Amino acid sequence: MIPAFAIQTLVENAVNHGVRQNKDGIGTVTIRTCLKGSEHIIEVGDDGAGFTENADRQEQDEHRHIGLSNLRERLTLMCGRTLETESEPGKGTLARIRIPVSTEKEDRSNENTDS
Repeated sequence: MIPAFAIQTLVENAVNHGVRQNKDGIGTVTIRTCLKGSEHIIEVGDDGAGFTENADRQEQDEHRHIGLSNLRERLTLMCGRTLETESEPGKGTLARIRIPVSTEKEDRSNENTDS
């Protein structure tokens, strides 16, 4: 399971901070999902403006983009799910959610032990 509106938040960011920042406002947003090894992977990418990734930029983004900050926190709190970003100026951004695979039996066992 993923938090409600997780994908919507990533798509909105791809449009608003990626595609809309292109000089002509034209671009593509792509959503992909797959099962790879022991993880479900959900990716939202754009071919928009992109940005330089560094610690200072990430800290600034955490303060400016509350939606992504909240999403990252909710994913972490929900059984170790993570949100990663890759970006390159002028080439776009890729946001990736990684969700560990678990069996229904494990999920029910966890539900029964949570008190």
